[in-house]
Amino acid sequence: MSRPTIWIADSPERLPFVRHLTEKLDYHWITDHLGEIDDPPGPIDLIIVSDERYFSWLSDKIDGWRERRIPTLHVADGICEWRNIFDNPHFDRGDCATAPLYQPVQTDKIACLGRCQARVLESLGNIGKPEVVGLPRLDGVEPCAHRDGPAPGPKKICVTSARNPAFTPMQKLQFLQGIFDLKEWFEQVGARLPNPVVPIWRLPDEYAVALGVSNASSDMTGRTILEALRECDALVSTASTVVLEGMLLGLPCALLDYYNTPLYLDAAWRVSSADQMRRILPELLAPPANKLIFQSYILHDNLECFTPALPRMQKLIDAMIETGRQCRETGKPLSFPHRLLADEQQGHHLPESNLPLGALFPDLPALQERDLTNLQIQLVQSRRLASERLGLYLQLEEKLKQIEAANSPKSDAEGG
Repeated sequence: MSRPTIWIADSPERLPFVRHLTEKLDYHWITDHLGEIDDPPGPIDLIIVSDERYFSWLSDKIDGWRERRIPTLHVADGICEWRNIFDNPHFDRGDCATAPLYQPVQTDKIACLGRCQARVLESLGNIGKPEVVGLPRLDGVEPCAHRDGPAPGPKKICVTSARNPAFTPMQKLQFLQGIFDLKEWFEQVGARLPNPVVPIWRLPDEYAVALGVSNASSDMTGRTILEALRECDALVSTASTVVLEGMLLGLPCALLDYYNTPLYLDAAWRVSSADQMRRILPELLAPPANKLIFQSYILHDNLECFTPALPRMQKLIDAMIETGRQCRETGKPLSFPHRLLADEQQGHHLPESNLPLGALFPDLPALQERDLTNLQIQLVQSRRLASERLGLYLQLEEKLKQIEAANSPKSDAEGG
């Protein structure tokens, strides 16, 4: 049997977002027909998009492909962000507004980064379309080694953002205020600490110019982000997929949130005003264990990464191709079950930590004891003390009953 044919129906500039698929999965990929309205010649088994709203003609084409029983798959390349869904004017073109993002998802299925994204999309009316896959390009990313305690050289906090951190004039002012406040903190506080804290700025160029800082890189996508983060001790960013990358590397991550809009992606630390920086930024460099566990929970809820994502993506692609083939052979309408991928965790969220309770509750002395022999002796003594006090309690209880019986009216009558 020949290899299935998959057409990437996207713009050329979006091809890097699916390159990890075309390079690692053994299908016949059509990537030289990007941005063209006409289908490439020959049979097609699956069509993949990463932005349903990029081409105005794509919506009608998806309906036509469905009638021809050719499955379509939306491969999500980033998080769901509230402002991008509800405030992004990119989806208004001239006097004609396109349909809202993800409302509905028009493709047959959408490969989601994690469980949280799947729930968000289902809440927007897409029951049966999300499949929890993960992000294959992050497979194999391991937490980086961090410097604990005093170390030569300054501590580094990466300050970055989504590729577009503002969709309205007000949001642009809010973001500028946030990064100006950060700059002032680094200059007035961070630089004067015994172990200085310095920023590594990775901002869109226009904001770096407005802030008057040197950008570490003008490349806001791809592997270079991971390389930059590996050299840092913490991350501050607006809601963005880079936050998940920082969490995956084990960096303490804070959201820069001056917008006061709903958050689909949460964090253990959030900075929404200048006065919070004095407490939060130093804590990023000495993070308490309980907040790191919460961050791990956020990571695993937003990014399916307990196991590699690429095998799940291949299972999803194979299942969609096979369903399309069967529907074409039988003449039945193209339809899919609500879930093609089995839940590897059977609906559960796996435990986040095996840390001892003493690390989570450092102020409780009893939880800090590590000497097993001493703990055993204390247990024996505690049981003995409890037994003695129980015996004393029972004696006192019996005497109380005798006193109550002696003073009861019935006893008085019998005595008279």
